[in-house]
Amino acid sequence: MKGYMTFSQIKGLRNASTQLESVFAKYIMSYEKDEQTKKITSREWEMVDDLIDTNILIFRNKDGVYDFIDLTAFDINANAHFSLGDNLLGCYRVNGQYSDMKANYGNIEAVRTMTIINELIPSLPQGSKLGTVGVLSAINGCGYRQFHAGKFNSTYYQQLLKVVKEENKDVTFTNNFTKVEFTDPVDDIIEEYNRITQTMKSADLNTLPKEELD
Repeated sequence: MKGYMTFSQIKGLRNASTQLESVFAKYIMSYEKDEQTKKITSREWEMVDDLIDTNILIFRNKDGVYDFIDLTAFDINANAHFSLGDNLLGCYRVNGQYSDMKANYGNIEAVRTMTIINELIPSLPQGSKLGTVGVLSAINGCGYRQFHAGKFNSTYYQQLLKVVKEENKDVTFTNNFTKVEFTDPVDDIIEEYNRITQTMKSADLNTLPKEELD
C-alpha cells in the first residue's frame, strides 16, 4: 500500500534522527537568533562551504579550529578487498604488515577526506588548527565514525603516504600536514564532556515546572 511503513522502518528513521542529532549537536546547540532577520547562527561554530562540492562539511569555531564531516553513501562498516588483503594498503602490502589498518569504507572515506584537507591547508588562515574528521553514512541508520585528525594523521595517513610514495616513484605529493597544528585530543574530550554536561543541565531545566524556575 502506498505510503505504508513497517514498524522496523519507522524505528530505523527514529534511530537515524537520534544519530544525526548526536553528530551535529556540538555545532548547533549554542546559537542565537537575530530578531530582525530571523537568522539563526551558532555562537561557537559556523559552517563554511569550501568543500561542499566534495560532500565534506566544514565547521569552524571562534578559536580557529576546523572540524570536518564526510558525507558518504557507503556503509562505513562494509569492507573493501584489494589484491593483497583487506587492509588500507592492500594494493601494496599483505595484511600481516598493516593489520590494524582495516579497509572498511569508514576508514577509506577518512583517508579521502584527509587527502582533500591536505590540499585545503595552504588556504587556511594563520593559526588555524585541525580538530576532528567524521564520516557520516546516509544508509543503515546513518552510521558515524569520528577520528582525531592529528592522531589519524600520525598513526595512519603518514604511513599510507610513505608506502604509496615508495611504490610510485614518479608521483609527487606535497605533505601540507607539516604546516598546520592539531588540537589536543585530551582537550577535545574535555570540551565534549562539558558540552554534554551543559546539554543535560539545560534539558533538566526545560522539564521543570515554571514555578520551580522562578
